[in-house]
Amino acid sequence: MKKLMLLPMLALLFLAMLSCEKDELSPADGQEEAIATRDVTMPFMGWYTTYPVLIGADENGTLTFEIPGEGVSNILRQSTWYSVSEIFNTVTDPPYVQTGNSIFTAADGSQLIGAFEGTTGPKGNNPFVGTGTYVITSGSGIYEGATGSGTYSYAVAPDFSHARLEFRGTVTLK
Repeated sequence: MKKLMLLPMLALLFLAMLSCEKDELSPADGQEEAIATRDVTMPFMGWYTTYPVLIGADENGTLTFEIPGEGVSNILRQSTWYSVSEIFNTVTDPPYVQTGNSIFTAADGSQLIGAFEGTTGPKGNNPFVGTGTYVITSGSGIYEGATGSGTYSYAVAPDFSHARLEFRGTVTLK
């Protein structure tokens, strides 16, 4: 008798489960746009080994360098960094003003793009030691619309073979 009662109860339970309607989880009206445009600001840190190459000098002592590099950042992971940079008026006493573009490229080709400005000059055995500020003005790929800013520092090796470059700041991903 108990077996006969169990079978109809299981059938009723099965039918009740089939008739339940599942709600899709989705943002409430008007929230989709707010979620899609929400900015996320996070710390940005990067460490790169760069290989500066002098590509020009003018009569005013302005030096132009091409600076490729490779390293790692907390946002881009393994990545490269590239700049064409100028150090101005090196015929005067240091510190010298330095500016340049800044292109960080992640392994998938996505980029953070910006610029930097600071000062540099000799220090100890290092021909150039520099500090300054950088800005991230745009991005591509998964970093489309990114912005950010912070500070950088570097020291060129005594034999000019490489430099150690460090970035610290924030990046806002959109």
